Amino acid sequence: MKTIAIVATGGTIAGTGKKGKTAAYHAGEIDIDSIIETIPEINEVAHIKEYQLMNIDSNEMTHEKWLILKNNIEELKSEDIKFINPFLPFESKALLKRMMELPEFKEYNFNKKELKNAIEKAQQEYQKCRQDIHDKGKETIEYIEKNNLKGIVLAGRPYHVDPEINHGIDTLITSLGMCVLTEDSVADKALPERPLRVVDQWMFHSRLYAAADFVGKHDNLELVQLNSFGCGVDAVTTDQVEEILNSFGKMYTLIKIDEINNLGAVRIRIRSLLASMKKREQNKELEKGSGSYEQVKKIFDKNMKKDYHFLDTEVINAYRETKDNPVIQAQAIKMSTDYEETQEQEESIDKDDDYDLDYN
Repeated sequence: MKTIAIVATGGTIAGTGKKGKTAAYHAGEIDIDSIIETIPEINEVAHIKEYQLMNIDSNEMTHEKWLILKNNIEELKSEDIKFINPFLPFESKALLKRMMELPEFKEYNFNKKELKNAIEKAQQEYQKCRQDIHDKGKETIEYIEKNNLKGIVLAGRPYHVDPEINHGIDTLITSLGMCVLTEDSVADKALPERPLRVVDQWMFHSRLYAAADFVGKHDNLELVQLNSFGCGVDAVTTDQVEEILNSFGKMYTLIKIDEINNLGAVRIRIRSLLASMKKREQNKELEKGSGSYEQVKKIFDKNMKKDYHFLDTEVINAYRETKDNPVIQAQAIKMSTDYEETQEQEESIDKDDDYDLDYN
């Protein structure tokens, strides 16, 4: 039986708090032994070694603690611990070939037939799971329309499904007489207008934008986005989701999980959202957005030269690095002036009517 080493540092997964009550929620409270005890089946798969290096909130992860983590991982490189971390694109058709070629799997003596069978079964189950989610979404929407109810698409990361992390917000919403759907359950039913303002290159983000578009087209639905980390890629998704919803004349509600002290504030926001839905329903004259929006681009023209001084990256870096050297600073300014003169020459050439290009 193989050995799996788990290095525990705390964070959200080790947090505590009763479902629906967040006043006493704290990250980094449960030790790794207690977490492993909740999944006894894991001991049938491998021998588990736990290393509790620290048990802290993610915000307390300082540079010194990163060094502790790095140094201890080096100590785990023993003969009975094998670290396997190949990149395996699950939905790729080349997955079988990749697995056959990876040296990490050769020692297990898997043959091609075994691997192919395992991959096919896993992908079938995966597609079945996705279809179940879509079917449940369709069923819930039909139930909402049949009974003239309101629904909230509660959008978030996969880990937000955990009651210890979402703090029972789904239960709070249903207690107010509204139905709850996930973004995955409706993402297959709409397609937002493109191009979007942001680079859309992550599957989760694409589903999130599609869900926002679907919500915008249904009067009895609203979207609430859960966010646990204000930085990173979610800083992009929140703005884009808000723009999509606003284009339909709908409110955007963002709940930052890490900043919640109690559900009272969340309850107020959900009730306000419900009130706005009822008001919009009562006042049929309220203008509904078309769902289309244009990206506003600011074009730099000659008139803006009075208020703006154009510098390229090279000039800016030179200026920053030579604060105490007036000679080099003067050279940097001259570079900027030369650049502007070149731009003016190019503009005059573009406006010259005598330029007649013959492509024959």
